[in-house]
Amino acid sequence: MKNRLKELRQKNNLTLKQLGEKLNMRDSTLSQYETGKRSPKLKVWEKIADYFGVSTAYLLKIGEEPNKAHLMTKAVIFIYTRSFNEPGVDSVDRYEVDDYRINGSVVETKYCGEKWIFPLTSIMGIEELNNG
Repeated sequence: MKNRLKELRQKNNLTLKQLGEKLNMRDSTLSQYETGKRSPKLKVWEKIADYFGVSTAYLLKIGEEPNKAHLMTKAVIFIYTRSFNEPGVDSVDRYEVDDYRINGSVVETKYCGEKWIFPLTSIMGIEELNNG
């Protein structure tokens, strides 16, 4: 999952080891989060975002505003889905939505005229569509 962890860490002049000590986490784990090789549970993203004083959405590169709810119209949202019926079968589904809003740890959308809610940790990306 794309994120701003490395950017925020470097902006604050911290090494992985220093950040790991402050968050009580291993630097190797943080490195895997930075590169997207590993993605933690939402509670860990929230802990990291709180440390840097930014929103979870900003940390996860979903929103551009560090501390504000993000509102946009016409977008494509890419959702990570794990199959419970077929172990090992994962996919990324594409949804073209009429609008979306990041609200705490979830993304609220309007899809096919109905309200849908996705956890932030399932979002692989959001791409704004040209509204003109």
